[in-house]
Parts: sequence; C-alpha cells; structure tokens
Amino acid sequence: MQRTFDNANAYTLNAFFHTRATKKNPIAIVQRKDKPSGRHYLEVQESGGQRPQKAVEKLIDMRVPYPGIVRAVLPTSRTGGKANNILMSQVNKVIGGFGSGSAPVAFTRSKKGASASKAIRYFTAEGGQGRSKTGGIYRVTGNGKPQKLFHILDYLPIYRKKYDFQPLMKRFAGKHLDKMIKKNIAKAMRTAKLR
Repeated sequence: MQRTFDNANAYTLNAFFHTRATKKNPIAIVQRKDKPSGRHYLEVQESGGQRPQKAVEKLIDMRVPYPGIVRAVLPTSRTGGKANNILMSQVNKVIGGFGSGSAPVAFTRSKKGASASKAIRYFTAEGGQGRSKTGGIYRVTGNGKPQKLFHILDYLPIYRKKYDFQPLMKRFAGKHLDKMIKKNIAKAMRTAKLR
C-alpha cells in the first residue's frame, strides 16, 4: 500500500488484516476490512472507474449554500490533512460560518465586541472565467483577500486502476510459500509435544 499510494493515510495503510495459519488450522487469510457504510473507496482503486460520493460531500451539499451542483469536494492546502484528506474540523468551521443562511454570498461571523478587522466572512462561488476553474468555498478575514478553502466539482472523479489485489497476493504466495512452509514446519517440529 505504501508503494502503490502517495501519502496514503492511516486508514488506507491499515485497510487489510490477516489471520495466521496454525497447526490445527493451516489456512492463512489476508482480507480487506469491511467498511461500516457505503462502498469502500479501495474497490474503485482496484477496478478503476467513477468513485461514489463521500458522506462529507453530501453533508457540504446539504449544509453549505452553493449556487451550482456539488458532486465532489477537494481540500486546498489550507484545509487538507497530511494525506491531503478533508479535515472535518475545517468543514465544521465552514458550516458554522454559514449558520442557517441559504444565500451563497458573504456571511459575517464575529464574536461580540470583536472589531471588523477580525470578522470572518464565508462565501461560495461557481467556477468560470475570471475565477478559478472550479467552484469553491472561500473565507475572508477582515479586509484581507479571499482564501479558497475547498474546491467544488460538478462531477465525480474517475480513478484509473491502481492496484490489483488478487494477482498481487498470488505472486507473493508463489514467491514465498515454499520457504515459509519449510520454516514453519521446522518450527512446528521443534515445538511439538510428542507423546
């Protein structure tokens, strides 16, 4: 997984589990963990094709007023984590910033007694000429320049086939199985309780 994916997050690196073979049950299993809800994103990476909409994208579509279509949401360098994944803390700030408003225009959020220079405004804008090619969610602090927090796409990304789990496991087994069997039979004989 480390070789296949760039900056893979912890969930991707720990997506598989294995059950060791024992003397009583000489079968080892390597299997992908089940995801509680929705289609596992690694299925798309394995077969290629369009990925499903993420829960966070559905949440932003419902809670953030945006004039266009929200299919996919991508973080910018301001809102992406170590593996460039969406940070929920940033999403919650944006949703809180818009409050219950329904207009995709600037909304001011400031604490009581705060000066105008410390006020935070959030707004959304569609992509197009003179702006970024993608739509987005923006933040402005005081009289500063707008900072793009999230890119909004009106389509779902299509992934190319990136890894093929079954052939990879078969190649690994073919390369290492004989050596591992001999090693573990020798260990079993050393630890056997002979009568």
